[in-house]
Amino acid sequence: MDPCVFYDEDGTLWMSYGSWSGGIYILQLDPNTGLRDYNVTYTGDFDTKGANVTSDPYFGKKIAGGCYVSGEGSYIEHIGNHYYLFMSYGGLEPNGGYEMRVFRSSRPDGPYKDMNGTDAIFTSWKLNYGPNADNRGEKLLGAYNHWGFMNVGERAQGHNSVFAAEDGRTYLVYHTKFNDGTAGHQVRVHQLFLNRSGWPVAAPFEFHGETTGDRQIASSQRFDSKEVAGRYHILTHPYGQNHAAYEEATPAEILLREDGKVEGAYSGTWKIYDGNSYITLNLNGTVYEGVVTEQQMEPTTIKAVCFTACGDNGTNLWGYRMGDAYALAYTLNTTTIPVKDNQYISRNMDLYGLEKEINVNAKWESDTPDVVSHTGRYNPADLTEDIPVQLSCELSCGDYFWTDTFHVKARKESLPDGNWLGGIKAYYDFDQEPFVNAYDHVQTAKRLSQGGNNKPSLEKDSLRNGSILHQYFGASGYCSYTQMPNPLRNERLEGMTVSLWVKRTDDIPWDAIWSFYNPAVNTRLYLTGNSYVGFNNGKDWFDINHPGSIISERIPVGKWCLVTITISRSQGCTIYVNGSKIRDVEYIGNCNGINITDTKDFDYNRVIDFIQSCPNFYLGYGSFWGSVDVRMDDLILYNRALEATDVRALNTMSNRVTDFSIGEGGLSVKPVHLHGNRTMKSIYDLSGCPVKEVKKGIYIIEGQKVIYP
Repeated sequence: MDPCVFYDEDGTLWMSYGSWSGGIYILQLDPNTGLRDYNVTYTGDFDTKGANVTSDPYFGKKIAGGCYVSGEGSYIEHIGNHYYLFMSYGGLEPNGGYEMRVFRSSRPDGPYKDMNGTDAIFTSWKLNYGPNADNRGEKLLGAYNHWGFMNVGERAQGHNSVFAAEDGRTYLVYHTKFNDGTAGHQVRVHQLFLNRSGWPVAAPFEFHGETTGDRQIASSQRFDSKEVAGRYHILTHPYGQNHAAYEEATPAEILLREDGKVEGAYSGTWKIYDGNSYITLNLNGTVYEGVVTEQQMEPTTIKAVCFTACGDNGTNLWGYRMGDAYALAYTLNTTTIPVKDNQYISRNMDLYGLEKEINVNAKWESDTPDVVSHTGRYNPADLTEDIPVQLSCELSCGDYFWTDTFHVKARKESLPDGNWLGGIKAYYDFDQEPFVNAYDHVQTAKRLSQGGNNKPSLEKDSLRNGSILHQYFGASGYCSYTQMPNPLRNERLEGMTVSLWVKRTDDIPWDAIWSFYNPAVNTRLYLTGNSYVGFNNGKDWFDINHPGSIISERIPVGKWCLVTITISRSQGCTIYVNGSKIRDVEYIGNCNGINITDTKDFDYNRVIDFIQSCPNFYLGYGSFWGSVDVRMDDLILYNRALEATDVRALNTMSNRVTDFSIGEGGLSVKPVHLHGNRTMKSIYDLSGCPVKEVKKGIYIIEGQKVIYP
């Protein structure tokens, strides 16, 4: 079945055919009749090789498959200096694992081998598609999604043809199915190029009349290294995709630096060559050889700089970045500028949160940065009237730019109803180390990790003042976490509140954002990114928004939000996001051996009693799982359960420049400038000892925390 008829370079007519079980065979045809050429005979070796037969008087010569492994739709085309055998492994259903593999030979009848020298013929049964499969043959592409403007995944690509045209262009024609619940298919046509080692690579987007072929690739340099450098969307087509689970490859981002280094989702090196359009990338130890070309991104007219490359492991890699003019125009046509003329400003603005294509840079300038900063931070302190502010924006990409100016008004200072300062026992701004509790200078937070994982790190973010804390993902036993003394220990509590800014990186619902955890008594209270609050003391427990019951997006991925949790002996647990109470919660638990489904039925005395006895508070540790990848800032712990009006007030003040260290008992950290190093009896370190030599750090001067220099 699936015959492929072709002439070789000497004019001999051949036919390859076959399928699963027996394998793919080839035999010569009579060019006059198109039927089998009976003047050509084939010996049989079944008697000596059995199931591993490679030649048969009736079937002809085996060139691939056999031993009941999958494989069909053979297609042979001469390109450049080799004959290439294309085959489709797996089942053709959307979840069947269909994918194209490639082998080559110097002869039309083989032997056909891949880049590792592995023969296309199987000598024993092996699973050759799906997870844990045999990886022979170059994999041209596989199931993928979110590439360019794609919003429906494509999968089960195969049963292809290849046409090497006389104009030097080669075309790959195949059918694809979709991750849309149907079994329908469409036909796709992509250009095919040969890399420096002579292995075919498919263009990242469909063919739209591009004129560049292998001749131009080998003889002309379309882009120099400066034009190729930049940020790219990349997509790898790996072996072993879980087709039954509809697994798809999705894009990541890398930066090709002008100095030849690669940063981002992969690290390594890259280089292009003078006089041609070949590229070599070494990404995480895999060497990819490919070509650089320009393509049109379907279904638009946008032109992109693209590369497509084959790795030394047989997998393929695609990359693209929009051309500079197109990237800037696309950004302006699709994004919303976050300010308008005559707008009133009464909270922080996300000036740099506008959606923009990679390589497009944004720059904002304020003519009154002490009131509205260059990053959109709103500071109305001591403003007795509304004042005008001019904000200038520039978007640029390469040599192209767009500018505009906006005239806004900053609202005068107005304090909200509610008490956002009363009862603060700890405040950590994470601006610099050491992380000192602004309400108890003896208490400091430590960055830690387990099992060789990364410790949390300090980063910058345009939406936040100073630095933020980046905690990394880690499975149980491999947590990336921060530990600090529990500021509520030994307090006589009726309730408590934990509030902090959170920006989730992924949608994992289980791993800890924070916890009170005491392994000595096997008791824990924790919060995860699913707005899941759990308590367990080994006997009594409750779960609010357990991921097994509900997947919540109340704490969104990729956006900063203020997450506030209150617990009181009488009112139980309440979850607030950006000042608003979450009302649609799923609640299950067990108290005194009785299953409960209502928050009011739990004895919260056990939670508060535990909190006031727990030694430590953690970020990223203490749940039953691991640490979540998340950015955090401005952690506040209160010795009381804030009322709803207090939480709204806290949200208002957290969305402007506010010093949360000025509450009762707080030691505000302020900058100080001293001339030279000198001994001062009134200067103390954070442990209370007099300082003889003043160096860079945080000190206590006249009862206030200050930063020097």
